[in-house]
Parts: sequence; structure tokens; C-alpha cells
Amino acid sequence: MGKKTIVFDANARKEFITGFHKRKTERRQRSRQKIAERVRQERIESRRQKREWLRQQNSVTTSHASIENAGTTGIEISEQSESSTYEFRGMVATTIVAPLLQEDETSLVEARSQSSGTNKGDGAPRPKPKKFNLQQPLATAIPGYRPPKHSSAKRKKAAKGTRKRGPIGKKEKAKNRAAARQKTS
Repeated sequence: MGKKTIVFDANARKEFITGFHKRKTERRQRSRQKIAERVRQERIESRRQKREWLRQQNSVTTSHASIENAGTTGIEISEQSESSTYEFRGMVATTIVAPLLQEDETSLVEARSQSSGTNKGDGAPRPKPKKFNLQQPLATAIPGYRPPKHSSAKRKKAAKGTRKRGPIGKKEKAKNRAAARQKTS
């Protein structure tokens, strides 16, 4: 069991004492970056939901047409092609998807892509996090930010409107004075 010694480091002490503001601004920057990322993810999610909704609105029924039926239209169909018929709002459309490359050409392209073995997205550098102006309110610093609505704020607001100053409210005092004057006159 070795002895533990405590060493006084003047530079570390100075950094600790003078670094409160620096650490506070860093903490605020990190929180704003988290909020900005959350807003970005919400925007992405809303776009995804909108696309999904549009797909449902414009949904089409798909049925595979036979190759014989598509051959009557004068289009040459190979064994590798796919044919589909779509029915939408009383209209019928037939699509035929055929490969552009022959079998031996596709094998060459696949061999080239496998030999390279590098993906473009693997070594991409990450962008630096954005620095925010801490003097601006969040709504102006982060586009699309909406402050959260708390249910407790609604309750406080309702309770605040019913509160009276002193035993009687100002309006009630004025009414009482007016009523007293009318009685005396």
C-alpha cells in the first residue's frame, strides 16, 4: 500500500476559478445544439409522415399483368422484365420494367463494384457543430423552434386571473362605493 500525496497545482486552480463563465457558455451551447438537433429530427419526422400520408392519399392498386397481355401492345418483352398494371381514379396504366444491360455486362459492373470495396459514406468527415448566439432567444436562434407548452402554465394562468388583491378586488371596491353613493343620494 503506497502513500498518496496531494500536489498543489496553481495553474489548475486558476483554470477552475476563472473558468466558470467558459464552462457555463459551453453548457449553454451544448444545450442549444441538442435543441437544434431535436428540431431537425422533428422536421425530418414530419416530412416523413407527410410523404406517408400523401402516398396513402394517392395510393394505387397494383396487379401484375401477364406477359402475353403486354405483348399485344407491340412492346418486346424479355424474360427478365416485369410488367405491372395500375388502376387509379378510373384510369389504367401498364408499366414494363426491363433491364438496360445484358447479363454479361451486369456481371462486369458487379465485379468492378466489389473490387473497389470502398463506400463513399464511410470516411466522410462530420460537420462541426453550429455556434449559436447566446444573446438571442431560442425562437430566433433556432429556426422552427417552438417552446414547449406545459399544462402547469395553463393552471397558473387560470388561478392568476381569479386572484384578488387584498380582501376585495379593486373593481368590487369601486362598485361598492358607487352603490353607497346612490343609497345616500
